[in-house]
Amino acid sequence: MCDVLVVGAGPVGLTAGLLFQRMGVKAILVDRRGTMNRHPKARNLNMRSVEIFRALGIEEEIRKWDFPREARRIMWLESFCGEELARISVDNKLATRYSPCEPAYLSQARLEDLLRHSIKEDLVSIQYGTEFIELVEEKDSIVATLQKATGETFQVRAKYLLAADGARSPVRRLLEIPVIGREDLGKFVSIYFKADPYPIAPYRPSAMYFMLGEASFGRFIQSVNCKDEWLMGVKLSPEMENDDTDFHTEYCLQFIRETFEIPDLKIEILDIEFWHMGVQIAKNFRKGRVFLAGDAAHLLSPAGGFGLQTGIQDVHNLCWKLASVIQGQMSEEILDTYHEERFTTVQSNIDWSRGNIKGYTEIIRAGKLGDRKKLQDLISSQWPILNSIGQDIGFSYQSSLVVPDGTKALASTATQYLPNARPGSRAPHLWLQGPDRVISTIDLFVDSFILLTDSDGESWSKALQNMNPALSFRCVSIGENGDYNDINNDFHELYGIECGGAVLVRPDGHVYWRSVNSAV
Repeated sequence: MCDVLVVGAGPVGLTAGLLFQRMGVKAILVDRRGTMNRHPKARNLNMRSVEIFRALGIEEEIRKWDFPREARRIMWLESFCGEELARISVDNKLATRYSPCEPAYLSQARLEDLLRHSIKEDLVSIQYGTEFIELVEEKDSIVATLQKATGETFQVRAKYLLAADGARSPVRRLLEIPVIGREDLGKFVSIYFKADPYPIAPYRPSAMYFMLGEASFGRFIQSVNCKDEWLMGVKLSPEMENDDTDFHTEYCLQFIRETFEIPDLKIEILDIEFWHMGVQIAKNFRKGRVFLAGDAAHLLSPAGGFGLQTGIQDVHNLCWKLASVIQGQMSEEILDTYHEERFTTVQSNIDWSRGNIKGYTEIIRAGKLGDRKKLQDLISSQWPILNSIGQDIGFSYQSSLVVPDGTKALASTATQYLPNARPGSRAPHLWLQGPDRVISTIDLFVDSFILLTDSDGESWSKALQNMNPALSFRCVSIGENGDYNDINNDFHELYGIECGGAVLVRPDGHVYWRSVNSAV
């Protein structure tokens, strides 16, 4: 018997495993793959994802794989060796102003490897080569039937099941949870390879290169390690969708050399993977004791890079709720807030990614027409895709786990973030001086509720304990005589409280409740 069975040990399932480990929840992760993924797939983490991993103690390891600052951009070229047409860079000033973390570039495969080695397997175990077959839900648990690669079947009993088993989720299909949107918008091939073009090509480090010259028009190359590992995506023609045998090694070698326009480029094909683009969302992220997360719950267009981020934030929202129920701190009714809070946010991200596709399509059209002026204008208009701070950290939740305080929501856009502590919002970043080091408020929110007060707010801790004796929380006072000193002296203004006020922040860093003044 375990607390949670997680089906799928990709980045979303592994993030859930690390969260459960931190929260003292016994979990088993199973994955039908024999080993961890080696294909790069997603290659970026946005600001909020890095904040989550920072609180879990692995940001420093992530930075070891991060791109150098000058490579955090997208470039449009006549050809890989030819003229540069335009570039857009990530504006790190926004990150350092509103967060202790900058976005990071590393492949999904390396992220999975890092997460896997961060799970110690005392509370959380991982079983590869283990496929989900079926489940039966009982009164207080679920019983899942699993199958080893040898064909041996066995059963696991768990209080809850978290399905992070991908776009074609067997768990979702078994439960007959319907989806909204299109599951298949075309078949693509992703080629992962090693090559060093720089003895010939100019060294222009970048996360992605789009070619708009005649020889390789519309093709793009993605850097995996900013050195010699690359990823190239190709949309298959209708004929190839039904027969992809053309994509053998020799064909890929020729295609890559044509794209780089370096005929004798030495190339080592590392992996070839076929995938389907889709944009869809499950009608419900919960059915009984089963929860959907990541691609099992939703599919986003790759444009904008929000697919992986949305899945990471799913489990960041869910895992602390499961832990609170399992450990008897809260009633099971709070689990309904997972769908209630995440569905709206996910739909916003889907709409955002869908809109980004239109921008890329217009660039391709302008490139075909050879209209340089329009091309430059359209590329410049893509700046929000790489600098979507409002979309990243500006979203807010509404549910029974958010207590409204009567204030109005602040107007924001995908590219504009207005920091605030209105209930439901992400608690703002502040630099705090502690007894031995400087931390961010973001570092406080990971495995328990945090009651933030100033040095005059001690009465709030006793009041909260009396109101909810079962709630596990920690009181942190901010001020000259508090646990931490507010370095820039803007705690009250940024959190929207007066002297003696208080803010209760959930383990996922979103504000649960706020009292502007000292009225207990």
